[in-house]
Amino acid sequence: MPATRPAGAPTFIKPALATLRNAVPLSAGYVHEAKLDGYRLQAHLHEGLMTLYTRSGLDWTSRFRPIAEDVARLPAARLALDGEVIAADATGRADFSALQEDLRRGRDDRFVYYVFDILQLDDHNMRSAPLVERRQALAAVLERARLDAPRVFYTEHFEDGEALLANAAAMGLEGIVSKSAAAPYPCGRTEQWIKVKCLKNASVRSCWFRPGERWRHPQAPDRAAGGAGVGVRGARRHRLGSPDREGDPARAAAACAALVPAREAAKKGPHRVVEPRFEADVVYAEFTSDGLLRHPSFKALVS
Repeated sequence: MPATRPAGAPTFIKPALATLRNAVPLSAGYVHEAKLDGYRLQAHLHEGLMTLYTRSGLDWTSRFRPIAEDVARLPAARLALDGEVIAADATGRADFSALQEDLRRGRDDRFVYYVFDILQLDDHNMRSAPLVERRQALAAVLERARLDAPRVFYTEHFEDGEALLANAAAMGLEGIVSKSAAAPYPCGRTEQWIKVKCLKNASVRSCWFRPGERWRHPQAPDRAAGGAGVGVRGARRHRLGSPDREGDPARAAAACAALVPAREAAKKGPHRVVEPRFEADVVYAEFTSDGLLRHPSFKALVS
């Protein structure tokens, strides 16, 4: 591969980060892949020694030992890969809540590593090569070790980003990532990688308010749904937390207690109880295993 450069032992590389956008780029210069909901990991192999790094450079090899063992079987003396570890459910879909639970319990039988980039191959620094060439090399390496590394998979890419986004939403996936096909591997957040999320909508009621920070809301009369601070600004924030919303303190407290367990409210720190008069629209990624909205964002007051 003429675009590559000589390289020594692989070390942690500042990862490429995608810029969030509301629409898929329509340029023919992009390829698109599903965004899996897991933990971003760099896998580094050097003369038989394996290290798995998180996005911030922490060594998590011991937490994902089966993945490290599979990567070590790939046909290379030196290797650096970029990908996502997920916990796969019965259908193969990524389940982030299950991944967190598995890490807490020390369970590792559901871990799968989906690799989407190759940063070094033996003595070649692959980051200078165009994405399409890097992916060809990656596919070849993984194909040669298909039986030896059953937990390591190649992440397919597609030409039609809008169709992929629609399919991702129908399958309940997190979203998609669009990448510049001719670009070298970028470090940090750039427009060469663009992510678009599949979001769901919900109507919620506010129950208590933390001045200057975020408002809490239940999703239904019988349980709390978490907190949404993103998108709550200025006049909206003032209206949600204004004194006239508190009404009768005893009545407000009773209404809030009926919706949110006292232990949930207590562990959130100082807050002001308000009557749940307002409904609001929020968007979110999914519900967590304990019934809370994941990545919620405030959109608008309904009433």
